[in-house]
Amino acid sequence: MKFFEVFELDIDKTLADLYQDVEVERVVASRSRNEVKVYLQSRRIISYKNIKRMEQQIKRQLFGRSRNTVAIYDNYSLSAQYTPEKLFTIIRDSLLEELKSRSIIEFNVLNTAEVRFEDNKMFLKLKDSFLVQNVLSELKKFLEDIFVGRFNMQVHVNFELIEVTEEELEDHIIDWDDL
Repeated sequence: MKFFEVFELDIDKTLADLYQDVEVERVVASRSRNEVKVYLQSRRIISYKNIKRMEQQIKRQLFGRSRNTVAIYDNYSLSAQYTPEKLFTIIRDSLLEELKSRSIIEFNVLNTAEVRFEDNKMFLKLKDSFLVQNVLSELKKFLEDIFVGRFNMQVHVNFELIEVTEEELEDHIIDWDDL
């Protein structure tokens, strides 16, 4: 069913246009967890910010002040013109926004990485550090899950860690006397 056949909402035109052709695959409600999950299928990419805006509208208009939470799970049927590299270019800012909401460190790692693609392999070139190494497995899982779960693209994430020079380390040392 079309999104607005399932949810009758009073929303702004911009948001309404984004969801106009979106299909709702299913809605799952859990009483024990006070959670409503909405599974969507779309031919147009919807940004993380607009997914969150719609979650807020559904909660506000349908559940008011109740403790229910609304989570939208988006999935896309894109044309063959979308390669992993082209898709990443389009969704990069949205991915960063989503990462920022869950881990500022993962956000910074992806934001500072030099990214390149070879077919279905994604390479992130990063300066090596303890913090970077601590988040690599989670970041890899996040990115691969996004490509497979939302876009049905098998992408393998790889990291190239470059050693930080002594000079770069010295630039980041804080002298407590200067504070």
